[in-house]
Amino acid sequence: MREETSLPEFVESWIGKVVVVEGAGGAERTQQILRWTQSLAASGARAWWLDCDFDVSGPWAGTRQFFEQMEAEISACAPDLLVSHDYELATISPSIRRHLTPRNLNLTDLAPSSERVRMYPADRAVRIVHGLVDLVRDWKRRSDPSSWILICDKVDRGGCLAISFFLELVRRCGQASGLTLVAVGEAGTGKTLREHSPEPFEAEVISLRTSPDQPQDGSPESFRKRAQDLEDEIQGDSITAEINLHPLIGNWTGAGEARRAADWRMKAFALYTYRGFYRDALKLGGAVLESLRAGQVRDEEERFRIVNKLVSCYCAVDQADQALAVIENEALGKITSPVLRSHVYYTLAMLYVRYLPDHDMRKSAEYLDLGLTDIENSELPQGDRCFHAGFNRNGLALVRHREGRSDEAIRLCRESYERLSTQLATDQHRLHRSVLLYNIGQVWLAIGHPDQAIAHYSEAIAMDVNYSEYYNERGNILFGLGRFEEALQDYAKAVELSPPYPEVWSNRGQCYRALARWGEAIDCYGISLDLEPRQPWIYLMRASCHEALDRIEEAIGDYGHALSLQGNRPDVLANRACLLYQAGRVADSVKDLDTAIALDPANPDLRQNRAVALADMGRLREAAEDLQSYLNLQPEASDREEVHARIAELQQHERCVSDLVTGAAVAASPAVGTAA
Repeated sequence: MREETSLPEFVESWIGKVVVVEGAGGAERTQQILRWTQSLAASGARAWWLDCDFDVSGPWAGTRQFFEQMEAEISACAPDLLVSHDYELATISPSIRRHLTPRNLNLTDLAPSSERVRMYPADRAVRIVHGLVDLVRDWKRRSDPSSWILICDKVDRGGCLAISFFLELVRRCGQASGLTLVAVGEAGTGKTLREHSPEPFEAEVISLRTSPDQPQDGSPESFRKRAQDLEDEIQGDSITAEINLHPLIGNWTGAGEARRAADWRMKAFALYTYRGFYRDALKLGGAVLESLRAGQVRDEEERFRIVNKLVSCYCAVDQADQALAVIENEALGKITSPVLRSHVYYTLAMLYVRYLPDHDMRKSAEYLDLGLTDIENSELPQGDRCFHAGFNRNGLALVRHREGRSDEAIRLCRESYERLSTQLATDQHRLHRSVLLYNIGQVWLAIGHPDQAIAHYSEAIAMDVNYSEYYNERGNILFGLGRFEEALQDYAKAVELSPPYPEVWSNRGQCYRALARWGEAIDCYGISLDLEPRQPWIYLMRASCHEALDRIEEAIGDYGHALSLQGNRPDVLANRACLLYQAGRVADSVKDLDTAIALDPANPDLRQNRAVALADMGRLREAAEDLQSYLNLQPEASDREEVHARIAELQQHERCVSDLVTGAAVAASPAVGTAA
């Protein structure tokens, strides 16, 4: 790290890297950064200044502004990219969503709040990140060869998703696309970025001497006026409201109106949770929980909504103990409405069957039964009671499945589906019906009936035609049955319907590999690894494809990646050793075999392989010893006679070599005798 009084000129070595600028926040730092941005633009590079403060613009602060600024340019030079990435753009930017309607919405996207029985998977937000990276890479490749510098101010105050986007952008295409990330924040920003990055990255760190601003809080009246003006501007417009969520929270807080600030904070928290931005939602979660503890809720329904969303967030980030504490302290005994209490019991049941480290099927079933009793004793209309009872029994089906009582699990789901089909209109609770069919399919698959599983997956797909995961999972079942071409069709559909995720690409690669279409398999594995590099088994699969194409060095490289990720494995070391031997790198081959034998000394094949390499290196005695160890470890070896003959041959060669060396030594010695 070097300390500067002003920012240095941009250097070419920064391209493809992260440059961290750390300095006290305030007007002085901002002015320096803005002047630097202008000077970079004047030098021929394209430079963006982006405010990444979560408290100003939410989870996508900085990212949202970047795409909003460049939407017109993308539309002019690559309009097809706006279409192919409509989902990502509409999700991160309410302004873009005004005129860009995403295609391929699924029932999770479309279900009304009263029918929303499925949360987005925790990795969905990561898919959006990768879709946006793909958009930038493809757009820049087509439109602009110049260097791009993204200056992310206040990145240390940014949302998890925004930070992830900028880091993934540099990791995946920084060098190839001529991109540089300049991350600006307080001291410690570099450490913050590394905590957000799953992969290590190279960074230049500059310490900038700047003075912080003196606190200059406005009057409560000025904050109140700004907040009221914003609310007046909204006038029931949900998009304008979303754009101004954080300014409303900040201004009502500054005005001393805790209740009104809490209302907008809860709206933001609920929105981010619904969209699957769980870590970013939890940036508001502490204040939301404090409001709950302080009793700043209007009624039991609002209390449950807050508890339910907190639980969803905590479970999504593997903090189930926190989720349990929230339910026990803020819901049990405080929610008395039978319907809402049944939801509390259901949530507790799911914690015990799915999320808590110590599963308790008995306790889960007891909570579900308590919930069913509340539903039956409620004053719900018949159709609603049918839905809630079916939802509850679907939870019990999961318990029974985990207990190994699969027939009962299938029966419970089927009965719930049939009740919904007979008692509700065809357009009601379509999401829940598709989930029931999907769950039945999962159970059939688990108990070894793939054809039944496919039938139920297909029924679920017919109801929710745009849900990518259904196609990916049905493709896996088809793959397991050897129906590779049908599996490829499902994988292609899964890719079409979602921003990119690594699983579907690795599955597609496996299918091509099974068909011996090595090049296509390699391409698919490459995309999967680009999205998620920490997949050692994918490197192994790709290595086998390279071997099939006689790309020995590429295969050696992939085996090396796998070993670096999962540590030394004897089988992987043995495979690489064989390839190193083929490539003529015999000493390296022996080194791998040495390590493999140390890890798996009872493996006879490793000894036999090392004997071949040692013999080539002229280490004949050691080669013979390895072959003898091979026979000792495998006394019934079918090639025993041949190995004995080889040992004798090696020993004979060793003696001949020894005699030659001894003879040469004698011939070179001075004669012994009397001096003349």
